Amino acid sequence: MRPDDNDSRLPAIPEWQDQQLGAPYQTFRGSAGPPHEPSYAEHLGSKTLHDYLHAFLQRKWLLVAFLLAGFIAGLATAVPKPLTYAAETTLEIQGLNESFMNLNQVDPAAAAGVYSASAANINTQIEILNSNSLRQRVVERLEREMIPTTPPAGTGLAAAFNQLRNGFGFAPESPVDAMREAIRTAGSSRRARVQEGTRIIRISCDSTIPEVGAEFLSVMVAEYTEQGLENRARSARSTNQWLDNQLQDQKNKLEEAETRLKDFVAQAGVEGLTQNEQPTTLASSRLAQLQQELAAIQAERIARQSRYEIAASKGPEALPEVMAGSLLPSQKAKLADLEQQLAVLTTTFTRTHPKVRTVLTQIDEVKKGMETESVQILERLKNDLDAARRREQLLSSSFKSETGAIQAQADVTLQYNLLRREVESNRQIYNNILQQVNQAGIATAVPTQNVRIVDTPAPSRLASLRSVYIGGGLGLMTGLLVGCVLAVMLYQGEQRFHKPGEPVSVLNVPELGVIPSNTLFESTTRLQRLANRLRFVRGREEGLLEATAKMPIGQGPRVELITHEQRPSLVAESFRAVLTSILFAPQHLQPKILTITSANPQDGKSTVTSNLAIALADMGRRVLLVDCDLRKPRQHTVFTVDNSWGLSDILLEDKPVSSYTLSALARESQIPGLSVVTSGAPLESATNHIHSARFRDLLDRFRAEFDYVLIDTPPLMLVPDARVVGQWSDGVILVIRAGQTLQADALAVARRLQEDGTRILGTILNQWIPPGLGRKNYQKYYQYYRHKDV
Repeated sequence: MRPDDNDSRLPAIPEWQDQQLGAPYQTFRGSAGPPHEPSYAEHLGSKTLHDYLHAFLQRKWLLVAFLLAGFIAGLATAVPKPLTYAAETTLEIQGLNESFMNLNQVDPAAAAGVYSASAANINTQIEILNSNSLRQRVVERLEREMIPTTPPAGTGLAAAFNQLRNGFGFAPESPVDAMREAIRTAGSSRRARVQEGTRIIRISCDSTIPEVGAEFLSVMVAEYTEQGLENRARSARSTNQWLDNQLQDQKNKLEEAETRLKDFVAQAGVEGLTQNEQPTTLASSRLAQLQQELAAIQAERIARQSRYEIAASKGPEALPEVMAGSLLPSQKAKLADLEQQLAVLTTTFTRTHPKVRTVLTQIDEVKKGMETESVQILERLKNDLDAARRREQLLSSSFKSETGAIQAQADVTLQYNLLRREVESNRQIYNNILQQVNQAGIATAVPTQNVRIVDTPAPSRLASLRSVYIGGGLGLMTGLLVGCVLAVMLYQGEQRFHKPGEPVSVLNVPELGVIPSNTLFESTTRLQRLANRLRFVRGREEGLLEATAKMPIGQGPRVELITHEQRPSLVAESFRAVLTSILFAPQHLQPKILTITSANPQDGKSTVTSNLAIALADMGRRVLLVDCDLRKPRQHTVFTVDNSWGLSDILLEDKPVSSYTLSALARESQIPGLSVVTSGAPLESATNHIHSARFRDLLDRFRAEFDYVLIDTPPLMLVPDARVVGQWSDGVILVIRAGQTLQADALAVARRLQEDGTRILGTILNQWIPPGLGRKNYQKYYQYYRHKDV
């Protein structure tokens, strides 16, 4: 049954604990539902900056050690590197006049804008200054010309660093080695860069000897300038050589062209031709006349051929111009008259009549005359056509011969003109190349320099400690980073529960209560007993303090029985508060058989079990405490009962559980209403016996005989007994020791119980030291309960 809220036997939650636990405890203390799936990764991701700062503070000496180690390692990397001295010089890139002396005509580089002051050209010069070829030339020249010297001793920190290097044997053995090291350092550190928005180039380098650094830059500028002059001279020489070759080739071509022209003139006989004269001969005039005559005769021949073809096909009468000069018209008229007469006569006479026959004879004669005339006309037309054709043939032959003569003359003239133009073209090209050769020779003789030194390099006397600062700084940062990473890994790997509310966020199960550390209780009790003996307390004090004062200093109330032996105490009230959270569960979730376990030994599960059992018995309930830790039992020593026969013996016997008397199963303790089932003799295979049906029957018997049954089980991370017992009980309570139980272990326990389908009622945070609740406050709280009327 659910306890009445107004029941005076129901313990109240101490005000201090309710405030310390806060909302999470108030929310979950009445809940006993199944836990959610715990997520350790989610919990680690929810850690705040304060948690990590606390982890760093806990491992501050580890961080200090890594800081020192990183700093020493950083200095160790800097010691082999010598101190350097900076040097710098400034150059100006000036643009050349590319039109001067027609430089862009004879120098291909000038035509490409190489000598201009454009941004592209300046960037090109930067790359040339940073090139390895120029550096190698400078290094070789310095090694040949410089006098060996030693690095300066330095002052202050630089002097101390040099002494440290000398002590470790990193100093050069001779001035020659020192000079070579200085030259190599300057060569590897030289750097040219452009001043943004200007034509200024800054060149800097670092060297172990100041004079070497300044000399390196001076030689570098000189080599760069000489290299530019050499490149331009080489380009000019190459251009002149090419122009000379071209000039000679063109001269040979000109001579060959003049020779060909001379030979052609001699062979063709065209000496009279001049440059601006075209040949006009009699043949050309005759050709034009013949062309005109040929065209006329061709037209005449076509006309005559047309008239002949018409007369041959249609008769001469079809050509009026032909009929005008012939007898055919008169004969045709006469024939018409005779035919008319014949028609008149035939109307009166027959064809045999003399008159008719006379007319017929005349008609025949006229027709014969007409046919004869037609034939003669066709003969005349044909003769005219043949004559036209003959003339056309003659004229065409004459035209062809004249055309051939004129064509031959034109070919000669054309060939002459081609040879003459070739000579002129070669002569012009030769003159141009000759002019370019002369200009190139003059331009080559003129020196062209577009680099001006703005600031000459000067040696610096201030050593650069950059390598020391960088090495030490990187070492410190690396050591701090490694130390922080290691601290976080240790913190996450050894993360423990420290305060209320953490089990709720990590395990997602209710927190039933918090038990303060018994060190406060033990220290306060000892001081109180000592004060009573020295009579520094008031003589009116009675009860537990007087009884405690009579005890030896080495003895006192045991924490396992503190709920009974020292009722008005902070620890006892904390156990009663936990009991309240358990009894506030809903009616259908009221637990009757409770399994109490922990993740690891020394977490205080046996102490929690005994005190909860005492608190339940004080409420008038019939309570049974079963010591199920068959390997390392303890409850028989807590309640001072005989352990010669107990749970292990019951499980080994074959006698039915129902046949045992209650007094045979459980022993009465000195606490009214509280019985104890001791563990009995140790068992080798305890888990197998606990997993048997006999143990379940035994729990059913206890459920019927008692109001509450509390089972003390071994740590779940060591043996699986608690998992077996938890499946046959109404719920499991997990005891967590503050500052000792690892969160990973508690998560593993919760996960295993959840996989088994076991109900987790909640957790109890044991051995917690409340912040701000020291011995003085504890004594005040103790005196409050000491004088409280109950």
